[in-house]
Amino acid sequence: MSSISDCAPRRWGWLIASVALNLVLLGLMLAWVWGMHTKQPYMSWQRSLLPSMSAADAAIVQEAATRIEEIKAQGDALVRAQSVRLRNEIVAEPFDRAAMEGAINALDAARNDEQTAVGRVFLDEMTALSPAGRISVKAAAERQSHRWFPTRH
Repeated sequence: MSSISDCAPRRWGWLIASVALNLVLLGLMLAWVWGMHTKQPYMSWQRSLLPSMSAADAAIVQEAATRIEEIKAQGDALVRAQSVRLRNEIVAEPFDRAAMEGAINALDAARNDEQTAVGRVFLDEMTALSPAGRISVKAAAERQSHRWFPTRH
């Protein structure tokens, strides 16, 4: 005949394992959340090239990186505002399909306008750089791409 005390060690083992697993999962979730809030400056990969470039190319890259960061900041603010509008349309009563479509279109336009403006600045930058400068930017872009998408190469 077994007593209650015979089962206690097994219960404590499961309890300890459960607490340990929950702490690990909590740690992973917190690391994920904190990682989402640490944002590398958008153009830092180009700025890292500056010391290795000629003075003329470095000035071009610096100016383009600054302009692109300004465009990104303005675009991010507009996208956030349009996202708020969209979320408000989701719960609006009565639901207005046309207003919802307008919010979706405005969000798409904000993203597209930002990408178009960044592309123009990048094109101007590549047009102004020397061949050696373009080669440096290409190499840095490839390194950055491997950081962003390590399994896609």
